[in-house]
Amino acid sequence: FMNLYRKRSDVAEQRAAETARGKEKLSVARRLAADEMLKRIDGRQLPPIVLDILSRPWANYLVLTLLRSGEDSPDWRNGLRFADELVWSAQPKTSARDAERLQRLLPQLETALRHGLTAIASHDDDVHRTLDDLSSFYTAALAGAPIALKSVREVIGESVSDVAGISGAGSQLSPEDSQTSPVEEAVRSAASEAEVEEREPALADDDPFLVQARGFKSGAWFEFKLPDDDFERAKLSWISPFTSNFLFVNRRGLKVCERGVEELARELRDGRTILLEQAPLFD
Repeated sequence: FMNLYRKRSDVAEQRAAETARGKEKLSVARRLAADEMLKRIDGRQLPPIVLDILSRPWANYLVLTLLRSGEDSPDWRNGLRFADELVWSAQPKTSARDAERLQRLLPQLETALRHGLTAIASHDDDVHRTLDDLSSFYTAALAGAPIALKSVREVIGESVSDVAGISGAGSQLSPEDSQTSPVEEAVRSAASEAEVEEREPALADDDPFLVQARGFKSGAWFEFKLPDDDFERAKLSWISPFTSNFLFVNRRGLKVCERGVEELARELRDGRTILLEQAPLFD
């Protein structure tokens, strides 16, 4: 009976770890894609159409490229090169040489953008609308028409306001929203993290509870205090090699919760989580 119980528990625990590993891999890819895009557009005044492409569909395309091909692949490098070229193309062209180069570059940009939008399964109407808007921008720019410029944070803020207006007053998008791009998520997360740090400063590196949390190994058992003052026991099943987040499962191998290192250290300090004695709970 115990062997059968243990096998079922091990299978469930392995599935929970694989799910957590997949989420971590996706999270790392989204963070890297957002970082690369923000390096190119954050703090700059650019046309809204360019910001919209790079902060939304192209950022999602980069995430897909990372997951499929990896950071060392030609597809990833080409994706970043497209972003660089698109940013350059949006700058005012003051010489005939730059204008000529832009004319030669436009068909390449259109081909690459169409490929990226198709790869992330954009609807045909959305693809045509994006390409038409971009073409209209270049036509106006080459004709010397004045171009409105914005920051990426303004463009993202306007999109949140538009969604909130449609969904109802006071509604907000969560970072987990399926329509949220990695860049949007990074911008909002940075704002929320700044608010959290103002309320509760980060723990010092030599904080005893933080040092203790960093030393935990898989297999350790903990007791978590629930909101209704009840307790739940869980085993540390898996530690993320990317973020060092902890995955906890119960005796049946089912996921109980996930904790970051600092979050777990604070719970240990406050008594909301207790490290159980490392001995069999029964023989």
